[in-house]
Amino acid sequence: MHKCLQIFLSCILLYTCAAAQNQSNVLNEVAEPFKSFRYAEVISIADSILDQDSLFSHSDLMEIYRMKAISHFSLGEEIYAKNCFNEILKNDPRFKLDPVQNSPKIITFFNQIKLDYLQNQITNNETTSYGQTNELLKTNTTLYSQKSMKSAVIKSILLPGWGHFQIERKKSGTLLVIASVLTLPPAVYYSYETYNREKDYLNEINSIDIEKKYNRYNESFKLRNGFLAAYAVIWLYSQWDLFSADKEVQPVEIQPGISTSIQGESVIITSIKLHF
Repeated sequence: MHKCLQIFLSCILLYTCAAAQNQSNVLNEVAEPFKSFRYAEVISIADSILDQDSLFSHSDLMEIYRMKAISHFSLGEEIYAKNCFNEILKNDPRFKLDPVQNSPKIITFFNQIKLDYLQNQITNNETTSYGQTNELLKTNTTLYSQKSMKSAVIKSILLPGWGHFQIERKKSGTLLVIASVLTLPPAVYYSYETYNREKDYLNEINSIDIEKKYNRYNESFKLRNGFLAAYAVIWLYSQWDLFSADKEVQPVEIQPGISTSIQGESVIITSIKLHF
């Protein structure tokens, strides 16, 4: 009996080692062309083995989907890449891409998919308990603030103060927009006047009018530089104030609404507040 037990345990050990070796070999089959940027080959191999996902560990399955998604994205097949990332999120909604192994462009693309996925989970009122959803949204609050700040930065670059309205700093935004409007148009106007008056001054041959036209040119030159300097200061202050405000972005606040019991677990979320 003891001998039979030893044989049985040895068989289990051998099977486990063989299975682990097989998983490692299959993962390497995908990883090798992936490292060589042979993305079409990666997709082909991954497709042929993903129907056997029950043979893989959770981490290996996530890695295969990750390499397949990046391969699709690199080939311009964003729809297929999104499908692969959604498969990852179905298995692990808290999955994050390592910034060391993945480019910022890939991470931004994935984060948007992750944000949409979590929002859809809540909107569809799938059987997600309040506690589970609250935890998921807390771990992804940065995605909301990143999306809001990205839009705010673009607006602020175009017009100082505009981006402040995106993050609910309306008082600062109003003052900065007014200051910008009072300095940028005059700067443009006097730039045009300086150009024209300089031409008039340089083309003037009458000695009596030379000094007069020079004074007009010099006046426009100084006003142009003054308004440009003022606008530059306002623009720089706007960017600094916007990035300082990033630290003050409030987290997601979730308020439970109607409570529903589903197989002994409650509740379904019906009210959500997002502060930016």
